[in-house]
Amino acid sequence: MQLATEERGDGRPVLFIHGLTFDHRLLLETSEPVFASRRARRLYVDLPGHGRTPSDPRCASAEALVEALAAIVDGACAMPPVVVGHSYGGYLALGLASVRKLAGLVLVTPVVEPDPARRTVAPRRIVRPAPLAFSSGGEERETFEEIAVLQTPATLAAYQRLVQPASERTDRPALEAIRARYVLPWAVVSRLDAQLPALIVCGRDDHWAGYEDTLPIVRALPRAELEVLPDAGQLLPIEAGERWRACLGRFLDGTV
Repeated sequence: MQLATEERGDGRPVLFIHGLTFDHRLLLETSEPVFASRRARRLYVDLPGHGRTPSDPRCASAEALVEALAAIVDGACAMPPVVVGHSYGGYLALGLASVRKLAGLVLVTPVVEPDPARRTVAPRRIVRPAPLAFSSGGEERETFEEIAVLQTPATLAAYQRLVQPASERTDRPALEAIRARYVLPWAVVSRLDAQLPALIVCGRDDHWAGYEDTLPIVRALPRAELEVLPDAGQLLPIEAGERWRACLGRFLDGTV
């Protein structure tokens, strides 16, 4: 299956993979400023049932999603790409790194342990310095308050622009089909190239995926860097946008 892709620029390919219920626009908007002074060909994909990619029963598993992403690497990348994965997109990026040669791997608040019951996560913590004005009904408030750590007007505005609309457009049967086959059938970390440059950026207050489960990746990859940012969780690209871009920029300076 061909995944819808938003392409920008030219040079070393950088492939961006979003998480479930998000779409390509979250990583595009929060990452593009990094490339104002850096040359790279950016490929922002939409997973099946998300954004502009229709659902497809053939892609309703982690293994099939990695195969679809590998097809982009094989067909659209003239050289090994840097791959950036957010949330479940980080898990898929790990899977892709285990089956294809990459120039670099960037994981943003990644899912590493696919079983939620076995994850080591931070205690629930909220930073809300001021009251918030929600624009719609209770569902928006409920989902924002569940996922967000830094609950400020700026985070809420970005959530309303980039996260809530993507979630509302997600094909729910396709999403549930993927969740039913959420786990890759091989041990991902043990297959990684030990020479792969990697950057892992996590939120210290991520109560969904955590950051401690990324430590086996750091141990397996001598060239891996781990950044744990305070006051951020799964929405780190918008909760800690400037810090996220600074981390990404430093990494790309050594790989692109």
